[in-house]
Amino acid sequence: MDVPPNPGDAEGSQQSPHRKVPPHVPIAPPVSYNRFRPLRCVRRSEILAIIALTALLDYLIYCGVGGLSFAVALLAIPGTVLAFAPVKRCTPALTLVLALFLLLALHHAWQSDAAGVAVGVGLLVVFALVYRYGRAHVPFLVLSFLPTSVAGIVRWFQYIGYGRRRGATFLWRRIEARSLAVVVVPIAIMLAFVLVFLFANPILRDAFSNNWNPLWDMLSNLWEKAAPTPERFLFWLIALLFMASLFRPQAFLYPGHRRWLVSAVPRPAQEPRANLSYRIALNTLLGVNVVFLGYNLIDAYYLAYLRELPTGLDHSQYAHQGVIGLTVALAMSTCVLGYAFSGDLQYHPRAHRLRNTAYIWVAQNLLIAVWVMLRLHMYISYNGLTRMRVVGICGTLLVLCGVILVCIMIVRKRSIQWLLRKELAAFVFAIFLFTVLPVDWIVWRVNTPLILRMDPPRPAVQLSVQPISPEGLMMLTPLLNHEDPAIARGVAALLGEWYEERGHVYTGPEGSPERWTKYQFSEAQCARVILPHLGKIRELIPDGNWGEYLHRARYRTSGWI
Repeated sequence: MDVPPNPGDAEGSQQSPHRKVPPHVPIAPPVSYNRFRPLRCVRRSEILAIIALTALLDYLIYCGVGGLSFAVALLAIPGTVLAFAPVKRCTPALTLVLALFLLLALHHAWQSDAAGVAVGVGLLVVFALVYRYGRAHVPFLVLSFLPTSVAGIVRWFQYIGYGRRRGATFLWRRIEARSLAVVVVPIAIMLAFVLVFLFANPILRDAFSNNWNPLWDMLSNLWEKAAPTPERFLFWLIALLFMASLFRPQAFLYPGHRRWLVSAVPRPAQEPRANLSYRIALNTLLGVNVVFLGYNLIDAYYLAYLRELPTGLDHSQYAHQGVIGLTVALAMSTCVLGYAFSGDLQYHPRAHRLRNTAYIWVAQNLLIAVWVMLRLHMYISYNGLTRMRVVGICGTLLVLCGVILVCIMIVRKRSIQWLLRKELAAFVFAIFLFTVLPVDWIVWRVNTPLILRMDPPRPAVQLSVQPISPEGLMMLTPLLNHEDPAIARGVAALLGEWYEERGHVYTGPEGSPERWTKYQFSEAQCARVILPHLGKIRELIPDGNWGEYLHRARYRTSGWI
């Protein structure tokens, strides 16, 4: 293979100092695993699988890209790599990555977007690295991402070089003139006799003339669909290179990569220095506990006891500044705790006092996270939910996850490298979950009841200032009966405009787009939800001037920002 079975053992590949080596046997220098090495074995099934995947991507992506095309591609590519990749390492991390593929494919089938496509491409590279090397550490994956992405260029040169060395194989066999004659000569003679019979028999000639034009038209249409235009040829080239990269990824082993795999903390070596660090850490933890206690009492008074803001304080200012500031405080707490317990203090004789004080501070951090959520809930109840507020909720939960990871680090006595790896993994996983989350469905599931019962309906401003996807539009139909005519007609304009552009395709005679790969379940469901309300929409906007009524709704709600 191009990469040894265990590339992580680069440091251990040198000769052991305790092993006796005869003086006449030269010691091989350590191998650099970051360089491309000649291939030792290439199976024809590997090349055929790469070509088959390229043809599949041409049909799914180039000929008619859509939600189902991405979903099928995200299931077909990993499945083919699992079956035909030259090196295989099945680990629990691989199982998790395959589950993420299934979740992402469902997301694309429901409602595809650019973020989902980018995450899918990145997940393919991560899958190839995990399957090849059995390692899912985020620093390793990040540093190996770029080498793997461009490795396909080198892989094809290696395939060609391997074929020249192995000329007797099926893939690279040299074709001689005598081998061609076995096929070409019989075909040529058969065609000569066919031509003679056509000229000799008028019945055959007339039948051939009648059927030639349909056959020629069919071949012409087939050529137009499959002709390699420059753009299509470029797509094939990119697909071939990328598929080769997935079958044979290239890792990058950075200097000192073993440090990121260490989980234990070494025992203290210098007692006076450890005592000084202990005093500093204990005083720091006692001080921040006092500060956090005072702040928690203030927030508990206003958010839990009074449940209202002081006179003259704006909801937006209180929520925005409070959420950002408290999230930063949680992140700072994670850094302080991680640094305090990253060294030899884990094994100090009085480390239990530090741990108990740290647990109290962690409990106060959890209380801070509760105040952040209450602030967000207060602001959402006042002005509605938006995509960015969902991002804020996810960010707070991610920081809270970091605090919990620090607790695990303290309990299990892990290193700072372990903490950083886990927090990076949590960050990447949070990005993935936010990508597949039906954000607009959640947003308008919350906003629609608020608009119906609030006076004034401040969340209605989001109808004009926020983009709404089909999964959010399907939640707006109750607003067609809103008592405010401007809001009802604005919603009717949103639904009518989308249905006129996209929705009618799913409820017309065809019942689906012109190509199955472009089908989106969210669009189909939205069209089915809007269809019974078309009469109400035409009643509210009989002239079909969607833009004018959207402008009126924007003007009506602008004062509620």
